[in-house]
Amino acid sequence: MKLRVFPWVLIALVFTNFYTILGQSTTEERSDFERAYQIAYSTMSEDDAKYAVEVADNHKENGKAYHLLGYILEIKSDIIGASKALIKAENSYAKADLLKLQAGVCERLGVIFYQTFNYNHSLTFYNKTLHLRKSLNDPQQSDTKFNIGLAHQKLGNYDSAAHYFFMSLNDYEQNDQLQDKSEVLHQIAFLQMDIQDYEKADIYYLKALDIASEVGDSLNMAKIYNDMGMNYLYQEDLLAAESYLKKSLQVKTGLDRPGALLIAYSNLGELAMAKGRLDEAENYYSQAASYWEPGNTSKHAIEAFTWLVENSLDHTPKTISLPLAQIAKTVSKQQKELSQLKQFFEGQLATRAMEMEREQEALLKERIYWGGTIGLLLIGGLFTGLYYWKRYREADNKINKVVSIVER
Repeated sequence: MKLRVFPWVLIALVFTNFYTILGQSTTEERSDFERAYQIAYSTMSEDDAKYAVEVADNHKENGKAYHLLGYILEIKSDIIGASKALIKAENSYAKADLLKLQAGVCERLGVIFYQTFNYNHSLTFYNKTLHLRKSLNDPQQSDTKFNIGLAHQKLGNYDSAAHYFFMSLNDYEQNDQLQDKSEVLHQIAFLQMDIQDYEKADIYYLKALDIASEVGDSLNMAKIYNDMGMNYLYQEDLLAAESYLKKSLQVKTGLDRPGALLIAYSNLGELAMAKGRLDEAENYYSQAASYWEPGNTSKHAIEAFTWLVENSLDHTPKTISLPLAQIAKTVSKQQKELSQLKQFFEGQLATRAMEMEREQEALLKERIYWGGTIGLLLIGGLFTGLYYWKRYREADNKINKVVSIVER
């Protein structure tokens, strides 16, 4: 699975060209903001970026400053702070009518929420990104459609996920983007696994594998081998599962990607458990743990550490080393941080809901006030009308009496 978004390296390059993008001159004497921004960009200091925010005096500058602050905070793994800053950057870009930059920030927010399991929030920003990119006729909208499909798949909206995957697949076919086409086919196969249509998954995996082999995309080939192995494992074809999982491990070993190797060994550990081989499982899960890096909170990392702690404590306590215990503690802490992040954004939504409720209550009170006022005026008018009508009737009766007397 691959989230479609520009790497931060490219975003950093965007920052280096901000003055050109925003039409600002670098030949004239720089403003306080321009100097502050350049210092913050060169130092990558959170404090310097916050100062740039303080001296920004228009929406363009505000967007730039918050964008840079969000970038710095994300590098420092302050996900909550980064999200807050990027949301403010997105709002400022919208007010400045900088739609391309706004779309880029929305995409990044979508990725952050996706990676922190907040799929509804992720979908909100991806949909906004797609709307902006369609209005700009931006070819990156194909990648955004793919991301929307990923979010829908995580939410269990499989029909919607398939709809967006096939839309992005159609775009990639029209533009002859073979590598991207292979990755979408791979994800469609993965979706078939989610709905337990394992035979159809095989068909899409083979299509994806053919293209990945044709373009020489080793990483995608390794991922496809891995997922085909798991597909056979779920069908209880353990021999085929082992064959493909070991092919995946072989390719990944030559790629020097710790995260990929962690997944490979973790899945081989799961296969060993299905075969009833605890010794193999412990070996594979230990190998998986050895490739763990700070920041990796994938389900494979959690599964590996959980199995080692639960089983090794029961059988071979000496195999649990202090570093491994520290790693397990770090992973647990990061999971708690992700949970706090989810609570934070859910709290934000609850706050917005309360604010809307208060606004509705205030509107209702205002309506009641004006309704009551108009009602009182109408009642007052009614009573006034009755009063004058009564006087008119009394006067009319008196006149009738006089006329009656005269006529006699």
